[in-house]
Amino acid sequence: MAITQAHLTDTVTFGTSLTSGTFTPSANKLQLAFAGFDAIADPSPVTISTTTGLNFVLVGSVGANDGGSHFCQVYVYRAMKAGGLGAGTVTINTIASNNYFISLTVDEFDGVDTSGTDGANAVVQFATNSVITSASVSATLGAFANAANGTYGAVILYDYALQSMTGNSYTAGFSNAYTYTNANKQWGAAAWWRADNSTANVAAPVGTASATMALLALELSSGAPPPSDTFTAAWSSQGTILIPGRARMVPSGPIPGPRIP
Repeated sequence: MAITQAHLTDTVTFGTSLTSGTFTPSANKLQLAFAGFDAIADPSPVTISTTTGLNFVLVGSVGANDGGSHFCQVYVYRAMKAGGLGAGTVTINTIASNNYFISLTVDEFDGVDTSGTDGANAVVQFATNSVITSASVSATLGAFANAANGTYGAVILYDYALQSMTGNSYTAGFSNAYTYTNANKQWGAAAWWRADNSTANVAAPVGTASATMALLALELSSGAPPPSDTFTAAWSSQGTILIPGRARMVPSGPIPGPRIP
């Protein structure tokens, strides 16, 4: 079963706390929450709570400080439950005295590994990177565990100096999960995904070549079995042949002697 994605909710605000719109998560699916910040100080520790019955666990975080009063931060959380879920919201809180910008988006993935607590086995690995006043940011994942595994990425972007950012872009072949750019062309956030492997994950602002950015990419486990041998050796009157298919029992018989020309 291929991995599929559904967007559940997204919210943007200015301040120290954000509560999402109401959504209903599905059982035995992976929920990923991406919280992005542009704060006047390091916003950690960040806390997350929900009234949906889920329990969000931090996958990873990454930040970039422009050397001044701007801290761009990405936090990605995972969750999964087999039952007991209902309509509710997600709330993010920070300790920063004031945040310029908070963005929260929640997406749901089906066709992933459902073993493990709170989606622990649905996320295989993650990679992060951050840059200051750059034209792009990239995070490279290691070799994927399975060709059927998927990829997810999230980025926060900040361009105060030029204030010319009109959007964002990411590696070709991905599908958009979420994108936001504020009216003042200073802040942006985006999330993207694909149902197959991509070790290279690159994000870039549109309209400027000088943004501070933080990016996190991760591998989604499909739960599919790893590839195995697809041929079975068997004897025939012509010698050894290979039969397509997984290893299985085949009719036995006397092993033929060597053929003499």
